[in-house]
Amino acid sequence: MIALACLALALDLVFADPKSLPHPVQGIGFLAGRLETHARRLGAARGAPVLAGALACLALCLLSASLAALACRLPSFLGSLAALYLAWSGLALGGLVREGKSALARIRDAEKDSSTLPAARHAVQMLVSRDTSAMLTDELYRSLAESLSENLNDAFVAPFFWLCLTGPAGLWFHKTASTLDSMWGYRNERWRDFGKTAARLDDALAFIPARLSAALMLLTAWLEHTARRIRGLPPRPLTPAFDGDFFQTPGWPGYATISRQARACSSPNAGWPMAAAAWLFHGKSGGPTPYDGIMAQKPLLGPEKGRWQRENCRLLLLHVRNTGIVCALIALAFAGIV
Repeated sequence: MIALACLALALDLVFADPKSLPHPVQGIGFLAGRLETHARRLGAARGAPVLAGALACLALCLLSASLAALACRLPSFLGSLAALYLAWSGLALGGLVREGKSALARIRDAEKDSSTLPAARHAVQMLVSRDTSAMLTDELYRSLAESLSENLNDAFVAPFFWLCLTGPAGLWFHKTASTLDSMWGYRNERWRDFGKTAARLDDALAFIPARLSAALMLLTAWLEHTARRIRGLPPRPLTPAFDGDFFQTPGWPGYATISRQARACSSPNAGWPMAAAAWLFHGKSGGPTPYDGIMAQKPLLGPEKGRWQRENCRLLLLHVRNTGIVCALIALAFAGIV
């Protein structure tokens, strides 16, 4: 399974999402829309919207996993081809990097020419759930950085983790839960009860990968720092944690601070890679964030005087890609040892 996962990652980094082919998430979204109507009707009749949402969520997750398992059991090379496609389409690191580069370029253009600010807002809006319609470039850089770091886990580490452990069936069980969480897992009146199970299941499945994401980001930073020292190169700019000895720098807070800040977030998982990125690249995350006309106050992540700008966002984008590669190399090394 690990060899399959690493091959799928290589395809994902080179080709990103296979847009010319039907994507399984589209099918999941279609089925979720149809099933929601019937499940809500059942929940209303029984007076149990939470149970109806739970049954709908589990039914779709199990259906996706079963179909993936059956596809991988097709005769001859068809099963191997299906497994590779399901693994490839379940990873989205390449797409995240590609869209991140595009958004970064749009924000850079907006810094030079304010007339292009609407295009920059739109580019970032495609990556986040918050409202970007009134954001200036500083807020757009922060939103982009938070999206890149959080989605390192959602788009890559979590699906890669379950792919390595359980194959395409487990990967698509997780991807279905994640998709349903993005569709149903809101905390407003319409979704609070019906989407509760989808949100909780996605949290549970991403619990370990989120913490691995933060650890992998730190490990990747340490490897890069060590490689530059061996080659006699200075630390990269705008990365204070790389100055001097990596774990002895006065500006480096230690893993305990990252853990404390991450646990302060309302999501049990999102804060881990976001806090790691904020400290590694000296960019403050959290704070006032607009959602549907309401300004939410998110916990502070990273140094209080940090700031996300073009250069540290660019370095974060490279770091996200490199973290995916390091993750795959560790998986291959583990497979060799086992």
